[in-house]
Amino acid sequence: MSNILEKRKDSLVFSHRFIDKCIDERSIVNIDESQYIHLFPLTYKIPLEDMSNIVVHFFSSQKKEQIILENVMEILGAKCDLSKKTTHIVCNKINDQQKEKFQKNFNKNILFVSSEWIIECLLIGGRYKEDKFLL
Repeated sequence: MSNILEKRKDSLVFSHRFIDKCIDERSIVNIDESQYIHLFPLTYKIPLEDMSNIVVHFFSSQKKEQIILENVMEILGAKCDLSKKTTHIVCNKINDQQKEKFQKNFNKNILFVSSEWIIECLLIGGRYKEDKFLL
């Protein structure tokens, strides 16, 4: 969790969303629970320099999830587009024929990654190695 929390003079800086959540829950929310990651401020400046060359396309995702992840990628500095410049296809399931079609029509070096890759990039504040998330 220390990647997410900004430490200043041995204290934690919480966002207004954390305070609102505590009020809603009528208790102090456990900051170690990853489900509350969205309640904390980012500890790095955006856009991220190492994300500027990333062009992602979302394939067979739920629309709501896709919109959220597109916004996250754009905030981090990546572009969302399907073109010859596309570097990553974000999906949770894809078969070999679909992969070949993307590689043939767009970019033979496209990486196919799960959406968890985006979350890891967000957590560390930079481009996370794709190896763990390749499909």
